[in-house]
Amino acid sequence: MPTNSPFDFEEANQYYDDVENAKFACTDVTYLDGRLYVVTGYCDGDFCLTLREEDGEWTWGPTAWGGKGDNPG
Repeated sequence: MPTNSPFDFEEANQYYDDVENAKFACTDVTYLDGRLYVVTGYCDGDFCLTLREEDGEWTWGPTAWGGKGDNPG
């Protein structure tokens, strides 16, 4: 689960910074151009998150988007 506010998307940072209540449920992963795109769902943290490889290690961020809402789309 992401920690330490690694994203340029405040909604995702706020959700994952609440470590006592945040849930992480990966529902799909795609690899494209050196990044992993991780889709979460079945929890309030319904985001698309990214990881990138640097010197053989994967780190979260900075790109993220999504989240639950009340409007279409």
